[in-house]
Amino acid sequence: MSKFNHRWKQAGAQALAALFCASTWAAVPPIPRQFTMQGVATGYSSPVRIDVDFYSASSGGTHLFSETFSSVSLTPDGIFNINVGSNTFGGIPDSAFAGAQIWVQLTFNTTDVWPRTQMLAVPFAIKSYYAENLVKPDSMDAAVTVDYAGLVNVSSDLRSNSRSYWLYAADPDEGGEGSKVELANSFNAPTLRLDGDNRLDDATGYKGGGEIELYNGNHAGGFGTSKVTMKLAGSDAVNGFPGDGNLELYDGNACLRCRLHSGRDASAGSLGLFMGQCSDQGSHQTVRLQASETYGEGAFMALTNPSDYYTIVLDGDQTGSGFGASGLIRIRTADDKDAIRLSAVRRNGEAEMTMFQTNYLGVVKEAVVIEAQDANGGGTVLLKGPINGDTDIVLMGGDQNLASNGRFSMYDNSGNEVVQITSGMTSSGDATLELRDDDGRVQIGMYVDYGGSDIGRIKTGEIEITGADVAERFPASETLTPGMVVAIDPEHAGKLCVARGAYNHSVAGVVSGANGLNVGAILGNRPESADAPPIALTGRVWVQCDATSAAIVPGDLLTTSDMPGHAMKATQRKRAHGAVIGKAMTSLEQGQRGLVLVLINLQ
Repeated sequence: MSKFNHRWKQAGAQALAALFCASTWAAVPPIPRQFTMQGVATGYSSPVRIDVDFYSASSGGTHLFSETFSSVSLTPDGIFNINVGSNTFGGIPDSAFAGAQIWVQLTFNTTDVWPRTQMLAVPFAIKSYYAENLVKPDSMDAAVTVDYAGLVNVSSDLRSNSRSYWLYAADPDEGGEGSKVELANSFNAPTLRLDGDNRLDDATGYKGGGEIELYNGNHAGGFGTSKVTMKLAGSDAVNGFPGDGNLELYDGNACLRCRLHSGRDASAGSLGLFMGQCSDQGSHQTVRLQASETYGEGAFMALTNPSDYYTIVLDGDQTGSGFGASGLIRIRTADDKDAIRLSAVRRNGEAEMTMFQTNYLGVVKEAVVIEAQDANGGGTVLLKGPINGDTDIVLMGGDQNLASNGRFSMYDNSGNEVVQITSGMTSSGDATLELRDDDGRVQIGMYVDYGGSDIGRIKTGEIEITGADVAERFPASETLTPGMVVAIDPEHAGKLCVARGAYNHSVAGVVSGANGLNVGAILGNRPESADAPPIALTGRVWVQCDATSAAIVPGDLLTTSDMPGHAMKATQRKRAHGAVIGKAMTSLEQGQRGLVLVLINLQ
């Protein structure tokens, strides 16, 4: 029967050295993540395969680690020697030691499983007691200790010219007023500083607050140098009062780019964003956001241009009175002049928006003024000219004092009102449009309800209509098309129909719109006749004509024909009386049918 026993040799003495490897006090090589396992196995032929497994219990439990040695040589006495962890990249992982207890199981040649053995410490590993302390080089004197409460204590003289960190019980460089921790990178350049007192001098009479500073490591300025990229202060000793927090962000050249302050000016929180090249005065502040402006009366936000002029201003209290006055938005030009102003309360106690312009003399004047309520009680829009700032256009809402509704007015260069449109005048209560001359006289007037008569009226000296005829919409008893001659329907009172028969004395006119010639004016456009065809009563229209019996030439009188809806030349004078449509203005050869331009004149 095969016999097996094994023992481990652990590098326990190296456990203490592992605690010093993070420090630069001494160059200590890293501890291998392996341990030697020796044993005696009889009854096996050399070489053998050995599988090593870690478990969390003597039986069952959680499997923690596995490693295989495929060809292990045995001495004639069956002695073997393996380095557990040597076949695993990086050595034995931390997860292999996750159990409170660790039991090791060996398997020979994949089938011969030997009982598990608990992993125990080797005698020299008792020195791991000193892992509770960090000792000074070449001694066992404690430099850093940890008590049972978990408090870490560091001696105040722990310093070195080459360091990963400095931890001072009191900062000797600043008069010892506060403790400090500094962390450095591999180039010996500070990357993090924790300061118990960020006070720069005693002139203020106040103790500074705690501060955290982050640096960018080894900078191009030289070996071991670095520049600040962030400051977080519990009390800003320079810009604030005791207890005011401050956060500052810098770029890679230590130029200030952002500042967040819990109390600034009159202890109001503020946010500042900065840009531009760094100088002795610092970066240029382009954004300023403050919880209350100057004396705490209202929040304030400003955006500036490279010339330090405010270009956009949002003010929670435009008056500065501190009594809940209205807010203000201002958009300004690059030369520090107002361009747009939006006020919650101004002039008449209501909101207003003003846009500005610069005239030829370089004087800034109002260009557009929008008021929620003007002096007369209605909202207005004022558009002003570029020369003297005189009003050119006025849009006015409901005017309570004049008992009228909205109004639109336009003015000439002399300030005379030349156009006025109102949705309701005092005298009539309905909409009007008036165009005036330089003397203020109405030359064209349009009135929805003229003189309270409920009748619309256009009043002017002359009307020019670009259409070709005057027509009226008549209801029809059958379908009518443009150019068709129509007559009074004897069977349907008040309606028209297609004209039938020669010399029809019931002829009423011609349907307008044939051959693309539009109607000039339409009469009798009553709601009940909205879909009725327009019938030309006078003027020019294209007419369907029949020249079967006689040619038509300009000047011929035309009457109805036997072809329904068509006109023909009137050759019988006596019969034509009362049946004439009008006079032909174009020709149509004998034997043809087609459109003829006719001057309508019923007779």
